[in-house]
Amino acid sequence: GLRRVRGPARPRRLPARMSAAPDATAQAPLPTAAQVGGKAAVLLELERAGFRVPRTLVSPPDLRAAVEAVGFPIAVRSSATVEDGRRASFAGQFESILNLETFEAVEAAVAAVRASASAPSVVEYCKKSGIDPASVRMEVIVQRLIRPELAGVA
Repeated sequence: GLRRVRGPARPRRLPARMSAAPDATAQAPLPTAAQVGGKAAVLLELERAGFRVPRTLVSPPDLRAAVEAVGFPIAVRSSATVEDGRRASFAGQFESILNLETFEAVEAAVAAVRASASAPSVVEYCKKSGIDPASVRMEVIVQRLIRPELAGVA
């Protein structure tokens, strides 16, 4: 059954001294949703604001180094530039692969997530939504997977 967890129901902000961004004004601008997709842009923004976000890397150029930095278990998630837009959400259209425990599994998951951008169902969804399928650009989130005892959305 469900167990009651003590503490606030919403994310807690870290004290400034523990924040990922002690002085956000001195840092380089974060990438936009048009550059890295909406999901990645929001995760990076939350991280910079000091929220506790599992270690997240976006389309890392050196996958092996990224896997070592993030640690296992890993989630490989989609972050397409067309997701969560004004014309279409693309909910459930792209792959996300969880519980990865080896580099080889992460490597295969990255390829599968990238390939999901051109899946026939995505092409059809684009056409129905008035979006050029060629405009879909997929970035890949490599993220430490957490295993919470309880989670929810209000």
